[in-house]
Amino acid sequence: NATEATIVKYDKDFNIVWRKNYNLMGDSSYNAVKIDNDSNIIVCGSTVFESSAIGYDTKGGALLIKYDKDGEKLLEVTKGGPLSSATFNDVVVLDDGYIAVGITQKGTGIVYKYDKDFNEVWHNYYGYTDKEGITSITKIDDNNFIMTASHLFEKDKTDKYEAAIIKINGDGEIEKEVTFSHDDISKFKDSVYLDDKIVVAGVFGKKKDDVLNASGLLVTYDINLEKVDEKFYTNNKTYSFTKIINNDGKYLAIGNTNSKINNKYLKTNGLDFYPVIEKEA
Repeated sequence: NATEATIVKYDKDFNIVWRKNYNLMGDSSYNAVKIDNDSNIIVCGSTVFESSAIGYDTKGGALLIKYDKDGEKLLEVTKGGPLSSATFNDVVVLDDGYIAVGITQKGTGIVYKYDKDFNEVWHNYYGYTDKEGITSITKIDDNNFIMTASHLFEKDKTDKYEAAIIKINGDGEIEKEVTFSHDDISKFKDSVYLDDKIVVAGVFGKKKDDVLNASGLLVTYDINLEKVDEKFYTNNKTYSFTKIINNDGKYLAIGNTNSKINNKYLKTNGLDFYPVIEKEA
């Protein structure tokens, strides 16, 4: 069941310029990619033992890699070890380095700051959360950052939990946390900072047979994390948001549904999936 992480650069006509595969411990994946101020490419993810592996190694776990613009690997760092569930879900670029967020052991979110040479500057933890940990980080300014996650009432108790938005300062200290609940389960997946407002995308719903039947939500906060607005997007089946981006002064909230929309759908693994984009001013 081993997998490789892959990064591909395309030109504007979607012709492949270069492709790089990566596998350190046996099962590797990338979750996010950013470009830093030196035009280097920063990717984050995980590299762990595949399920059948036996042994131990000091390397592995949550993964951060720096490539140059031609796809040559410059630096890499791992945290947590190859037997852990550690992964970095997102990374934000700073003038003096990078901040990566994710999860270490089950139920504990992590946030690490590295300098440009991938030396650790500081780290902090957040919990309890679900198996994804801290799902995203957004820069407000040099000393304020917004993280998204879920917030569990008890460790490993995942039948009911809240969404969470967390503000940290430039030293990684948590300054404020606000939770949000709608239905049995709520989770924030990503956020965007636009016009002095923070718009957060996520999901809510109920679990049935350990599967979340989800709907989409968009919640708007002011800079002090006071709620300004909330919107819910439901369908007759799953309808969820996983990413939100700034698009020329508007935001794009991106997700998926397994319900047919306008009689169009894509069939994947026997299930109906159709990509959805909602655009709001």
